[in-house]
Amino acid sequence: MKKKTKKIQQTSNIKTAVVPVPAKRPVWQVWLLIIFGILIYSNTFNATFHFDDRIFVVENPNIRDITNIKAMWHSMPQNSRFVATVSFALNFAIGKLNVVGYHVVNIMIHLINGFLVWWLVKLLFNTPGLSKYKLKEFSNEIGWLSAMLFIAHPLQTQAITYITQRYASLATLFYVLTMCWYLKARLNADKKFFILSGVSALLGIFTKEMTMTLPLMLLLTEWLMFEHKQIKFKTVFIYFLILIGFLLIVPALMQFNFFWALFDPKPSSSHKWDMIMLEPYLMTQLKVWVLLLAKFIVPIHQNVDYDFPLSHNFWQIDVWGSAVLLATLLVFAIIYRKKNVLVSYGILWFFVAISIEFVPRIYVIFEHKMYLPIVGLSMAVIGLWREKIQNEKVRMILITSLIVLLGMITFQRNAIWKDDISLWSSVVKESPNKPSPNYNLGCAYQQKGMPDEALYYFNQTYNSYRYHYKNYVNRAMILEDRGDIKGAFEDLNRAIFLRNDLAEAFNNRGGLFGRLEKYDQALADLNRCLMIQPIFPEAYYNRGMVYQKQNRFPEAVADLNMAIKLNPRYTAAYLNRGSAYIMMQKYNEAYQDLTKAIELNPQYAEAYLNRGAALMQLGKPEDALVNFSKAIQYKPDWAMAYYNRCFVYRALNRLDLARKDALYILNFNLELGEKPKAELKKFLGLQAK
Repeated sequence: MKKKTKKIQQTSNIKTAVVPVPAKRPVWQVWLLIIFGILIYSNTFNATFHFDDRIFVVENPNIRDITNIKAMWHSMPQNSRFVATVSFALNFAIGKLNVVGYHVVNIMIHLINGFLVWWLVKLLFNTPGLSKYKLKEFSNEIGWLSAMLFIAHPLQTQAITYITQRYASLATLFYVLTMCWYLKARLNADKKFFILSGVSALLGIFTKEMTMTLPLMLLLTEWLMFEHKQIKFKTVFIYFLILIGFLLIVPALMQFNFFWALFDPKPSSSHKWDMIMLEPYLMTQLKVWVLLLAKFIVPIHQNVDYDFPLSHNFWQIDVWGSAVLLATLLVFAIIYRKKNVLVSYGILWFFVAISIEFVPRIYVIFEHKMYLPIVGLSMAVIGLWREKIQNEKVRMILITSLIVLLGMITFQRNAIWKDDISLWSSVVKESPNKPSPNYNLGCAYQQKGMPDEALYYFNQTYNSYRYHYKNYVNRAMILEDRGDIKGAFEDLNRAIFLRNDLAEAFNNRGGLFGRLEKYDQALADLNRCLMIQPIFPEAYYNRGMVYQKQNRFPEAVADLNMAIKLNPRYTAAYLNRGSAYIMMQKYNEAYQDLTKAIELNPQYAEAYLNRGAALMQLGKPEDALVNFSKAIQYKPDWAMAYYNRCFVYRALNRLDLARKDALYILNFNLELGEKPKAELKKFLGLQAK
């Protein structure tokens, strides 16, 4: 009787596949998945922008206007990432560069993907390939736990917490959604689901190139999940044309440059001195896939920027050993389909999803490349767990412990994304000899105003790779601040020698020449910089300062105008344009600029001093006194501020206060020119008489 009951249930399940899956999901499971996902990513909401975030979000002018479709379409060299770019533009339209909004969207995408994994498993169990298995009655449990494992795994953090890798998570959303709509269409024989599947696939292909493997995944699904006793040639031919057309979309967007994509040598960003070529790249990928599988099983020593050299000999033990391991896993998946189709399907999902990595990239390994493959691995692990562990209590203790443990590791892993220092410190620990992490950590310390630590890591970069031209530029800034002008020049000269189109190096060297009053050389460098990069506010500012020192005030104002146009919050540019206006006797314009500088920086002592000078010329000595006093408040030992205030007190015949300021300068030997000091001494001597 028991066996008959099972047969009746199986037949019934196949016939009622049209019942909406979400209705069968217990509410507590839905809420637990949401709460758990938010909890393990709750320490990421204020994590700063990192790495490529600055290129694709922070400094990307193409996402500033949500209505400018053309700008977003051309935001990247490959138009195949248009949909994700639009999502960044929406984020910017709502919250500008408030990092919280970007993290909220990324976490929402991750949670939606979890629900899609759950739905995908439920749909798979309604197909002929899985509906006859005894695990069918546990389809909701298996789907939910697959989703929980997918949500919890620490390897997913790079695709979620690293804002730019929304490309991977959003593409996965469309990828899995395409599979779900396709399964609905096959199970219900309803064309509208085929249409929805096609729309989702197109959205995926314009999100990230990884969705190119969708046709292969559909073929895998047809092979394992559906029966094909009679196949019509016409139907096969039509499907074949559709699949070929889909596979050609991304190459078409890249002008069908197959030779460049596959065979053109590219310098590796995963290991200095390596050159990416097809054969060594493919051998290296065997090792990469095994390493990522190992980290899926034991997620330790995760790394944002691996130091991973290319392999050039297949007969190295780590290369052929990886090939044997992967072949064994592949054969196991094919053979095991007769025992547990879900496990087989999940493993083969991994191989299909990661096969896009056969196309050579400058980075041979990134953890976010596992985001989509983990969909299949999660199904395989949970399917195997449900099949092999018969004791329900032991089974639930093990899986609960595993998911909770993975969630805790994910929470801990997310902490490294707090800021650039924590992120790159973690990377340097894992890749101590790689130049880029040391350089990035040096930049992080430099931005935090920690020059000693920054210089240490710039020196580490120099020791490991002496051709890192940007490292020379950044190290030169620290050397200049420390008064090592010779060392700063040497570093900037090296940078320009290595890269003669490096705008930053010409800008900084031009500024350094200007500081040394070598104005012709300064202008030559700054003009070169602006030829290379016309949109460079700092270069216009530096050239404006050189013109100002040469008393070429109209030209100085013109350059400072450009600096402010390119960066409306350029405080120093307002200050110096105000100073130029004073020299040009345009005191009202000077007052406006200096007031704007103070609005941007209320503690800007230099702006108060210059505004006081402008007010004196406008016949407002009382207001000038307030500004000179403010300058002294924020820069207590600034002789020029005391001197100017003394001058105003004398003009107002407040001689006691004037004498007090003069004595303060002289008694404390504040830095002031000899002529002004002689004037003060003369003033004090006259008062003594």
